[in-house]
Order: sequence, then C-alpha cells, then structure tokens
Amino acid sequence: FLLERINTMPVARDTKGFSVWDYHAAVAHPETLIQDCLRPGGTRMLVQMPHKDDPPGVWSAYAALLERGTQSGVEIFALDGYPEAIYEPAPLIEKIVRLRALLPDGHWAGIQLDIEPYLLARFSDPQDYSLYLHVIDTIKAAVGEHARLSVVMAAHQDLAKLDPIAAKAEIE
Repeated sequence: FLLERINTMPVARDTKGFSVWDYHAAVAHPETLIQDCLRPGGTRMLVQMPHKDDPPGVWSAYAALLERGTQSGVEIFALDGYPEAIYEPAPLIEKIVRLRALLPDGHWAGIQLDIEPYLLARFSDPQDYSLYLHVIDTIKAAVGEHARLSVVMAAHQDLAKLDPIAAKAEIE
C-alpha cells in the first residue's frame, strides 16, 4: 500500500464546515441547513448517512440534499463509519452503493469515512493496519471516481505503522 494524496477535483481552500448528525432534520429542511452553513462563510458539511433500514424516501431525500449542496456551492460529504467496519465492512459498503445508485456521477462531494479501528481493544498493531488500508481501498472503489473519499485518522497515529517505506522516505 502506498499512501498518497491524489485529487483531480477542485478543493475549496480555507474551508469552514459543520458536522450534522441528525440526518432526519437535515433532509426535512435542506434549504435552511444550506443557508445556515453559508451564512457564517461555511463551504462544507459532513452529514451522517441514513440508517440502512431507513425507507427509500429518506434515502432519496438524503441524495437530493447532497445534490442540492453541490448546486449551491456547499460541499456536502456523506458521513459514516464505525470501528468494527474494519472487520465487517459489507454493511457500510452496501450503504455507499445504495447512495451512489441515487446520485448521478459528479453530483455529490464524496464521503467522509470515520472508521477509526484503532479505537477497538482487539485492533492488532501492526497486523490490522494492512486490513485497514484494504478496507479503505474497497470503500474507495465503492465510492467511485467522481466523488472524493476523506478519511478520519487521529493525529497521534504514526505514519510509519501504515506505510514504513513512505515514512522512511519522509524522514530522510
């Protein structure tokens, strides 16, 4: 695995954003949410993805919110993840696939992945780091080429554990 930053999509600089955990409220009042983000100069939102068992209407409204954000100049990232996804990523991938089926390519900013498996007591260092990177690659494939993948990683995580060669090159 090689950690690298590749981005062919434009990225807003000096971004200010908000996290929204109540996706029901977000889809019920999308215009208000977007205006509340724009008013203080916000350009990005992370909005929790619906539950896998939510009805199709909630998923459609959520997709419409992401698309509306793109149209209004606010990057709205789908937000999801949980530490156990490193060992059982299928439910998360199914949610991403479901969302992509509702959105035309290029009509959403991407997904903010918040797995953080190193929070689990059973996470094995360094063996599970390869699995972690594999899961990230699998999720990136599910997201596709027309949306970005952003990954939450605690600042205290050591790059050398993820990619010793890159870390050595960075130190030299």
